[in-house]
Amino acid sequence: MLVELYNATDGDNWRSRGNWNSDNHPEHWHGVDTDRNGCVDRLRLGSNRLSGEIPARLSNLVNLERLELQDNRLSGSIPAELSNLSNLTYMNLRGNRLTGAVPSELGNLSELRWLYLYNNRLSGEIPPALGNLGNLRSLHLASNRLSGTVPSQLGNLANLEGLILDNNRLDGTIPAQLGNLSKLTRLELRRNQFSGAIPNNLGNLSNLEWLNLNDNQLSGSIPAELGNLSDLNRLDLYNNQLSGAIPSALGKLDNLTYLHAGLNRLSGPIPTELGNLRNLERLYLWGNRLDGTIPGKLGNPPNLRNMELQHNNLSGTIPARLGELSNLESLNLGNNQLTGAIPSELGGLANLTRLYLYDNRLNGAIPTQLASLAKLERLYLYENQLTGEIPSELGDLANLTFLYLSENQLTGSIPTKLGSLDLVGLYLRDNQLTGCIPTALENVPISDLDDLGLDFCP
Repeated sequence: MLVELYNATDGDNWRSRGNWNSDNHPEHWHGVDTDRNGCVDRLRLGSNRLSGEIPARLSNLVNLERLELQDNRLSGSIPAELSNLSNLTYMNLRGNRLTGAVPSELGNLSELRWLYLYNNRLSGEIPPALGNLGNLRSLHLASNRLSGTVPSQLGNLANLEGLILDNNRLDGTIPAQLGNLSKLTRLELRRNQFSGAIPNNLGNLSNLEWLNLNDNQLSGSIPAELGNLSDLNRLDLYNNQLSGAIPSALGKLDNLTYLHAGLNRLSGPIPTELGNLRNLERLYLWGNRLDGTIPGKLGNPPNLRNMELQHNNLSGTIPARLGELSNLESLNLGNNQLTGAIPSELGGLANLTRLYLYDNRLNGAIPTQLASLAKLERLYLYENQLTGEIPSELGDLANLTFLYLSENQLTGSIPTKLGSLDLVGLYLRDNQLTGCIPTALENVPISDLDDLGLDFCP
């Protein structure tokens, strides 16, 4: 059988083929392990330039426990005969060019613990028979062309820890039976065509650390029961059709570092309880219909790096407490209905690289304290009602490359110090600026300067 594998997969061009087809015992052949009786129990030929089809006669290696053929150039279908490998615990065929269906016969591999078939070109439906694999710990079928619904029988996999089906063409509803997988730590169903509601009983998955449902067509509300997932580290609901309010119960997720519910139809206020998420690093709620004020408690999470609340209907003032987010790198509050002045406290965000406050109703002067943002690369303040002069101190922001101040009510002259910046984006039109354009800005490749009605300084 080993010689047949060699011949069927272009063995002469393998990356490593030491001792194959020699008189040496197979235990000395590259990637072959044997048990105490000299029977082959492992084939480790990953990333070895195998091409061609997997021979069905591999099923004659009845003592095989691990089959590792990942990251090669294998094509054709997965032989149903592999289901005869009754001792197999590990099958890794990921990263090949395999086509056809996932054989339902694989459901006979009662000892199988790990099944990795991702990054292939497999099609058809997920066989319900895989629900018979009572010892399975990880089922990874992502990045194929699988279609149809997820079999409810997968909810029988009592030992399953990872179910990863993302980037396929799966549709229908998410089976409520998946809430029975008490040992599950990762559930990834993103980039499919799932519809309907998120099952409430996913909140029963007490060991779940990752829940990725983004890029589907899910509707209904976010179940408050998800707040029971005390070990949850990542919750990604981005780009669905979810509606209703964000449950305040999500504020109980002490281990959460990533929360993305952007590009949905969520409404109502941002729960103040989200400020209790002490380990939160990224908060993305943009592209919804959220209203009310921004809770000041969002200034609490000490590790927060990204806060993106743009494209909502948020109103009121920007909380000064956001200036306490010492690790914040990006703050985007653009395209809302925020009013009042820009808090000078934002000048304390020492790690901030991007500040987007565009398309609001902010007024007052641009705080000179923003010149303390030494790492700032992008400052977008356009389409507000800002007044006063452009602070010359902004010219001290050595890393600033984009400065957008257009469509405000700014007065005075353009600071000469802006010419010391390596700007690739400078927009100042539709203000009330006077004087002349500093000659240092002559080489800034922005046509917007021609719209100011000002001449360059002599």
